[in-house]
Amino acid sequence: MSIAVLNEVYKEVRRLAIAGSVVAPGDFRLKKLVDPLKKAGAKAPVFAKVAECVEDVVNSTDKTAANSLLNLGSLVCSILFTQGSTGLEGKLETIQSSAVEAKRTQISARMLKPLIEALTSTGSGRLEQIRSAIELGLFADLRLVRPALKAIDDVYGEIGDLVAERVLPMYGKAILADLKATFDLKGKSGHARRLKLMHRIDAEYSREIIKEALSEGSPDVKVAAIECLGDSADDLSYLIEQAKAKSKEIRQAAYHALCKLPHPEALEVLVKAMDGKDLAVVAHAVHSCKPTQLAAVALDRAKKLLVDLQANKDKKKQGEEVVRFLALLGIVETVLSTDAQKFLRECVQASAQLQKVKSTPGGTDIIERMVAILAKGDQASVMFLVDQRETVPMDCFDDVVFAALRTMSPGDFYKIFSPYLKQSTKKNSADQGRRQIVWNQLSGRNYYWHWHYNVQDHPVDTAWLYDAIAADDLPLACSLANSDHAAAIKYFTAKLADRKSLGKDPYDFASAMLRIEHPESTAFVIENIKTHSKKKAGYEVYRWLYLANRLGADALPELEAMAGDSKIGETVANRIVDAIAEIRERTKTSSEEKAS
Repeated sequence: MSIAVLNEVYKEVRRLAIAGSVVAPGDFRLKKLVDPLKKAGAKAPVFAKVAECVEDVVNSTDKTAANSLLNLGSLVCSILFTQGSTGLEGKLETIQSSAVEAKRTQISARMLKPLIEALTSTGSGRLEQIRSAIELGLFADLRLVRPALKAIDDVYGEIGDLVAERVLPMYGKAILADLKATFDLKGKSGHARRLKLMHRIDAEYSREIIKEALSEGSPDVKVAAIECLGDSADDLSYLIEQAKAKSKEIRQAAYHALCKLPHPEALEVLVKAMDGKDLAVVAHAVHSCKPTQLAAVALDRAKKLLVDLQANKDKKKQGEEVVRFLALLGIVETVLSTDAQKFLRECVQASAQLQKVKSTPGGTDIIERMVAILAKGDQASVMFLVDQRETVPMDCFDDVVFAALRTMSPGDFYKIFSPYLKQSTKKNSADQGRRQIVWNQLSGRNYYWHWHYNVQDHPVDTAWLYDAIAADDLPLACSLANSDHAAAIKYFTAKLADRKSLGKDPYDFASAMLRIEHPESTAFVIENIKTHSKKKAGYEVYRWLYLANRLGADALPELEAMAGDSKIGETVANRIVDAIAEIRERTKTSSEEKAS
């Protein structure tokens, strides 16, 4: 007899077992299998029994679903077991294993599945998904170890670098054997990451591998091996030799390793390279280091060069000196000492003099670079920039606002920067640029830097929201609205009455409604999910389905009806089923917490 339909039942039972029995009642995919099973039951009675068990699951309640699903699973597994064979012939061997520090997580399979796909597949949008998972601590789940190890070879280099830098080190020495087993001396970037990761986790363990890579490795692997040196004084002579190599990549790796050696000869080589043609190479090599002595020398060189370049009348040579000065600032930035910040503040204060340098690049480029560095400095440097906000070039204003948002109190930030948001917005207005920068920072449009400095949740004064409502600035109000805010609820209610004011894409509006717990948020989100779910599955559909996960228990009847609608595609239906399961799980957890 054909067991294809039984395999289909087994697949659905497995899905429901992973999702949880709470989503089993009324499952439309199981319901579709009842008729084929009954037809097969006319010839083989066992199929009729399976059909009966499927109906029990579909017609079950929250209280009886678990038992019904268990009965169905046991029956199907028993039948399939009698129709197949298990085991392999051959000698049993011990599987090599390694101990990972025990971690307890409460992460559901629904949350892990898209993350595993992001780690093991290709396509856009994966980088932000992985970044978000890192911030949420999802990688503590041991089910992600293997996918994360695979991602070190990702075709998109930034993902490979991120996983090697932020994810895999948390698993410690347990992954060393796997890294070594998959390491190829002749490999490319992924294997270079493996070597650096092995060194980072256990320098002594990787020492012999590094030595082998230095002599036999591919160009990428050899560069990584050189960067791993510098932990021992024995490396000094070899690194000094490699600092003379013809390959810029080799010299750069050698400079990086030399920065780790607190030895006068190492500093001498770096200073000589910095004073010569390799200044830019040194500046790039020390980017992730903190070479205190070299930074002090670079600061001294920068002070002298700044005087010389301002006195130079030859525009071409002056431009070359500006390039060198900017490279020196890159080294100074690695160890932003008090003296360095004082020097930069003095230069920015004299920006009118620096702007007279008209070479390419010129004085304006110097000021912009200095402001960008000071924006990452201490409180004194940030407040200095706030005081200088009107005198620095317009292109620096973004750095000033961002630094202020990151460090100032919400009240002080509002007091100083709110006037810009109320300025004229007429075309060609001198203030329009500054107004737009403040608006962008408040609305979170500069996403990367907000993520990089972890200020996406930085609190802002409630007065900004009142100003946005008063100016009828709906996009900004949507960004700022949070918690159960009476003024926002009243404003959003008025906007709901005039749907044209919401524009063609009211996603941000709906998201804000959920944040402020607007009484009509569920109805509005459901309405848009219905509209988009009938279209071809794509980005717009999935955005709205993501909002479905945030709905409350009152949305379950509508979502369940949509999940059983044959007019929507299977992919969309699956997402709705996942949303239903998440809402039920969240509601159950919330009830248990209140009861306890």
